[in-house]
Amino acid sequence: MKTLKLLSLVLSVLLLMTALLACGEEAAEPAAEDTTAAETTTVEETEPPIETELKVNKAIKVLAGAEGEITARLKIDPSKEATLTIASSDENVALSAEASGVPGDDGKLAIKIKGVALGKAVITVTTSDGVTAETEISVYEEQIIKEIVFTDPEFKYFRGYHSLAPGKVENGVYITDITGGDPFMEYHDKKMGLAADDIGIIRFYFKSTAGDGSMQLFFLTDTVTGYNESASLKTTAETGTADFEICDFDTSESPDWTGVFNAFRIDPSSADSGNVQFQKIEFIKRVEG
Repeated sequence: MKTLKLLSLVLSVLLLMTALLACGEEAAEPAAEDTTAAETTTVEETEPPIETELKVNKAIKVLAGAEGEITARLKIDPSKEATLTIASSDENVALSAEASGVPGDDGKLAIKIKGVALGKAVITVTTSDGVTAETEISVYEEQIIKEIVFTDPEFKYFRGYHSLAPGKVENGVYITDITGGDPFMEYHDKKMGLAADDIGIIRFYFKSTAGDGSMQLFFLTDTVTGYNESASLKTTAETGTADFEICDFDTSESPDWTGVFNAFRIDPSSADSGNVQFQKIEFIKRVEG
């Protein structure tokens, strides 16, 4: 009897230990790993829009009946239309050759402006998003104050030749040859007596075979009594042409161009050889509206 109780007690202890071991294994088992991917939020980076910028020349002068040019410079967002519209405040004075245009890859658009008649007008350039820029156009006319034409083969139009052969007149053209370095000659009339303020352009109709077209004109006035660098004007001519070229000296380029204009010296080239021809010389006043 005692043996049965002892066996029953041992069996109970074994069952209890088995139960405790099972509980311990469950407690030691690691928690299941959460394999669900964490949610992430991606924010796309975007470039700020480009602010439209438009620039044009502030003002230009155009001869009536001729063309000038202004340049538009555009910076605009690529998502916007790059076409520029062009309008004139008075097409009876000045107008654009085109009503619209598209800048090139460099953002620049050359706009041809035609001078119609004496006066002032404003050319307005406008972008697709309403940004505008303006250029004032002054249209002027030319009035010839004095003209030198070469009609008399016996008349001595120039003197004081340096590295130039004495000139001759043939068929209304004055012809001379460069014979050495620093060629120049002086116009014979030293008492022209023209008001400097009336002359804005000195224009030569010129043709040359010289290798260099650099031209310089020295002048004398009632206050400038000797030729010097300050009292001079410069321009560059195209040489080797079949036709006579127009070569303009702009008198506003010299601070000494004041008072009474009396005489001039022309240096037709910096070359030391070549043929030089003058068809006529004009002293021109710019008449502005």
